[in-house]
Amino acid sequence: MNLQRVSICIGTASVILLWSTAGNAQDSLRIFNLNYVLTKTLAFNNDIKKATTTVITSGIGVRQAKSNFLPSVSTGADLTERITGRSDPSSNISTNVNVSADMMLFSGFSKIASLRNAKSTYLANVSTLEAQKQLALYTAFAYYIQAFLDSEIVRIQTENLNAETKLLEKIEAFQESGQRSIGDVLTQKSTAAKAELTLVNARHDYNMSRLKLLRLMGEDSLRTDFSLASPLPDSTDLSIRLSSDTTLSATLVHRKDVEAQRHAIKASYAQITQAKSGYWPSLSLGASTSSGYSSGSGAVDYKLFDDNLNTLISVSLSFLIFDKFTAKNNVATAKMRTQQEENNLKELQRQTIFEVRQALLDYHAAEEQVRVTQVEIESATQALDAIQARYDVGAATLTDLIQSRSQYLTALNDRAEAKVTLALKTVGVGYYCGTIPEILSLYTGTEQH
Repeated sequence: MNLQRVSICIGTASVILLWSTAGNAQDSLRIFNLNYVLTKTLAFNNDIKKATTTVITSGIGVRQAKSNFLPSVSTGADLTERITGRSDPSSNISTNVNVSADMMLFSGFSKIASLRNAKSTYLANVSTLEAQKQLALYTAFAYYIQAFLDSEIVRIQTENLNAETKLLEKIEAFQESGQRSIGDVLTQKSTAAKAELTLVNARHDYNMSRLKLLRLMGEDSLRTDFSLASPLPDSTDLSIRLSSDTTLSATLVHRKDVEAQRHAIKASYAQITQAKSGYWPSLSLGASTSSGYSSGSGAVDYKLFDDNLNTLISVSLSFLIFDKFTAKNNVATAKMRTQQEENNLKELQRQTIFEVRQALLDYHAAEEQVRVTQVEIESATQALDAIQARYDVGAATLTDLIQSRSQYLTALNDRAEAKVTLALKTVGVGYYCGTIPEILSLYTGTEQH
C-alpha cells in the first residue's frame, strides 16, 4: 500500500514536470527583470500589509483625538398617553423634548497631549511601514541575485560539460590512432561524468532558487519556466554613489527604524503630559433646552415653544483633592517608559553605526574580490591554453590538463560569485544606510528622486 502511494506521488510529480516541460517547449520562456520582482514582492508581502493596516488604524486614532475637541450633542423625545377611568375613560397625552450639548473647555492639557501622542504614533507607524518596505526590497534583491548566480553557475557548468565531452571525443580519437592509452579515455570519461553530476546539482540549486523567488513574489509555484535578466550595472557608477551617500550622519537621518524610534519618544513625552493632567482641575460647559406639552392645556405651539420652554447653561469646575496617588503613579510610569524608549534609541543608533561600518567593510572586500578574481581568471585561461597545447602534442599529461581545467572552472565560479557578492553588498550598504531605493535604482534602471 505504501509503495503504491509512493508510486502515485512520483507519477503525479512526473506529470507536473512533463506539463512544465511541455509549456517550456511550446511557450516562449518568461524573463523576469529585477523591477518586476521588486514590484510583485512589495504588493504580496504580508508584513507590509500588516504595517499598512497599523498605519490606517493609527490614522483613525488621530481623527479620534481631533474629535475630542468638539462638543457632544444629544437630543431626546418621549410621548406618553395616560388613560383614567373605567366606565367613562379619559386620556391625557403628554410629550417632552430636549436638546443638550456638553464641551470640555479645559482638562489639564490632556486633549492636546492625546492628539500629539496620536500624531507621533501615526508617524512612527508610517516610518515602520517604510522600514518594512526597505527590508522587503533587500530580501527580494538577495533572492533575485542568488537565483541569478545559480543561473550563471548552470551556464558555466554547461559550458564545462560541453568542453569535457569534446575533450573526451578528442582523446578517443587519439586512442584509436595509438597516440593515447585507454587509461586516458577512462579517466576523461570519469571527469566528464563528474562534470555532468555537477551540472545536475547546479540545475537543482537553480530550480530551488527560482521556486523560493516565486514564493516571495506570491506567484504560481508550479511554473518555474522563467529566466532572470542580468541586474549587474556599471561598477564605477556604484563606487561614486557609495562614496558620497553613505556617511554615518546621513544614515541616522535616513534610517526609517531610527526615525520611527524618535517618533515613539515624542509619543512617550506626550503620554507624560497626559498623565500630568490629573494634577489639574477640569472646566466644562453645558447647555440644554427642553420643553413639554400636555393635551388639554392649550395650543401646542404656545405651550411647547413658549410657556414650557426651559433653557439651561452651566459651567462646571471640578478638582480632585485626593485620587489615591493615581496621577503620581501614572506620571512615574510614563517617565519610565520614556526613559526606556530613549535607551532603545541609543542602542538602535549604536547598532546602526555597527551595521553601516560592517556593510562598508563587506562592500570594500567584495570590490577586492572582483579585482582578484579578474586576475585569477586571466591567469587560469592562459594556463589552460598552454597546457591544452602541450597535451595535444604529447608534452603534458592528462592529469596536468584536468588540473588546469579544474583551476579554470574554479576561476569562472569565483568570478561569477564575486560579481554577485559585490552587487549584494552594494545593496546591503544602501539598506543599512536607509537609502536602498536610490541604490536599487542603479540595478533596476529607474532613477529615484
